[in-house]
Amino acid sequence: MQNLFEMKFVPNTDPKCEECNCNSRKIDIVRAVVCAGLYPNIVKIRPQVPRSRNMNMLNLLNGKKAKLHPKSVLNGQYIRNPLLVYYKIVKSSNIYIHDATPVDPFHVIFFGDNFQTVFDGRKQFITINNSLKFSSIEYKISHPSVVDLREENEETLLFRTIIEILEKEVVHCEIDSSGN
Repeated sequence: MQNLFEMKFVPNTDPKCEECNCNSRKIDIVRAVVCAGLYPNIVKIRPQVPRSRNMNMLNLLNGKKAKLHPKSVLNGQYIRNPLLVYYKIVKSSNIYIHDATPVDPFHVIFFGDNFQTVFDGRKQFITINNSLKFSSIEYKISHPSVVDLREENEETLLFRTIIEILEKEVVHCEIDSSGN
């Protein structure tokens, strides 16, 4: 809290401060922050059956297959988000993911790096690190700026809209293993 206070992100160092915790119950905002901290540790859930997400089958961004550790609370669970961020990978009899959190593709788009816009003749995509490919969204997401939420202006309205998107939207995502 001291670092956040010194950078003027929070008004004081009290971790129970109501103003500091205004988003603590908004799980998608919390997941977005976790995504920002753990990026680029991302895996994609590989559905085994149409319309299901078997959490045991994952693809790393380098194309290798992985599994959630059997003792993970996410192991075997259905989850609507196609991506997970993770803290640690352990290789034993399999490659296991430890300490994972589901994230929405929007979280990765906001906090990822090495962006490229690709047009395949029919559709526009955003690629991140030449490995994640997202259906493209509007110009405003690819051109973010610092916003003072205490002001009432167009930028504040846009930022609040982005927060709403982070809380509600689901986006289609693919891993592009060709490296293009």
